[in-house]
Amino acid sequence: LRAFSRLPDDAQQLMRLLCTDPPLDYQTISDMIGRPIGSIGPTRQRIIEKLRTLMEQELEGGDR
Repeated sequence: LRAFSRLPDDAQQLMRLLCTDPPLDYQTISDMIGRPIGSIGPTRQRIIEKLRTLMEQELEGGDR
């Protein structure tokens, strides 16, 4: 959660929308956040990579 909180607000918002139950479709998410539908998947992947890096930093005890 600490690593997630270090993501930019818009990245946190997108990841929360992608994890709803029941799931939202990409069109709905696109409409809600004002991003093109085709950018959601690639943006999600970049956020996951950033989150992975932040989590590794948390495990190492650093704040890079």
